[in-house]
Amino acid sequence: MEQQKKISQYDYQNAIKPFEQFIREKDIRLRTDEYIILHFDGVGMTKKYLSRMASSDKKVFAECLLKTAQTLCSHFKSTRIAYVYNDEISLLLEGQDVVNNYHNRVQKLVSIASAKASIELFKCLKINEHIALLKEMESSCLFAVKCYNLPQHLVNDYFKARLLSCKKSIFDRKGNFEEKESWEKFGYLITYQSPAWKDECIDFSRMKLTKKPQDEYYSLNRKTN
Repeated sequence: MEQQKKISQYDYQNAIKPFEQFIREKDIRLRTDEYIILHFDGVGMTKKYLSRMASSDKKVFAECLLKTAQTLCSHFKSTRIAYVYNDEISLLLEGQDVVNNYHNRVQKLVSIASAKASIELFKCLKINEHIALLKEMESSCLFAVKCYNLPQHLVNDYFKARLLSCKKSIFDRKGNFEEKESWEKFGYLITYQSPAWKDECIDFSRMKLTKKPQDEYYSLNRKTN
């Protein structure tokens, strides 16, 4: 067999050059003058698993998802606020923080976010695998992720729309809304309260999410409209 000659960077660059135009065409970069939404949606989780779970087991899963979201908030250093319900997570990133956003590259953000969320959820499910359906989920705890810009003036409305979706899901299942626990009715709103990301189950539909004057994070103004 002929001995392999040394392959240089020049050799590689010449080989890959014809494909660079195709790579650049789809390597979209998001705007830096707006926020970025990372929206995680569990792949088949509601239909295959959550719909079959007892309320107590569903609460354990909700806590796993919350822990996953808090880890994502810490991983993506540009996170300003987050929200969790059912099998969905929404993170608001600062678009100007290009270094921590992988230079706002959509493919990079989506692929890393999906992988990180799936790994973190798997780790939490593993701890709770004495629950049959959570153990069953381990082999398919995958997330589809959407990534897009969001203007600052729509931040409050966006998260209220997520809250509305959370409430609607109970009616979709023909449940008695008033009999549900707060975590199921309102999901988890996650805000940064130094030195950690904190969660609360609260109906913030008549409140306002505002940017703190002292830093870059969002908090809940509890004065009702």
